[in-house]
Amino acid sequence: EHGHGCPAAEFSAHLGADRFGTAAVLSTSHDILVTFAFIKLTNLEVSLTVVAAILTLLGYSANDTIIIFDRVRENLRKPHKGMTLATILDRSINETLPRSIMTHATTLLATLALLVLAGEVIRPFAWVMAFGVFVATFSSIYVAGPVLLWIESKYPRNDDSATALAAKAGKDATPPGSRGGRGAERLAAR
Repeated sequence: EHGHGCPAAEFSAHLGADRFGTAAVLSTSHDILVTFAFIKLTNLEVSLTVVAAILTLLGYSANDTIIIFDRVRENLRKPHKGMTLATILDRSINETLPRSIMTHATTLLATLALLVLAGEVIRPFAWVMAFGVFVATFSSIYVAGPVLLWIESKYPRNDDSATALAAKAGKDATPPGSRGGRGAERLAAR
């Protein structure tokens, strides 16, 4: 029954590694693989600017997924009568969607300006970024959440209710001194 997906992801999920992290890594890997396929299909030369675009997309995609999963963790900590993880994921994505649309639109406008106004050296960077923004948007909304749900269904916890997930998510979710979580509460109390 095992062995249908990425072996490293299945292994870490089976051993109880952070399920949010595993889903984020798989979602970001999706973005990079699809972007490589775009580069191959369009016969773009893999230059330093294209590598820079891929690394930028890596950070961009990971950041967007982290923002959505952080909202999921926040919503898991709130009282929720009988809400499933799927419902909480849907709610969290809907809450972060306006922010995501604004961020992606701004990035896309800047990238399109590079496509139109920049020279030949920067144009491959702009093509990869423009395509990657769409892919990152898609995966953070439509790939990361379902991957998390798949991990939770494939490797259920002893108590796989949303309450147990909330307890797990609340435990050291953010380091002290960072924005959000218990660290921010301690700083605010000072």
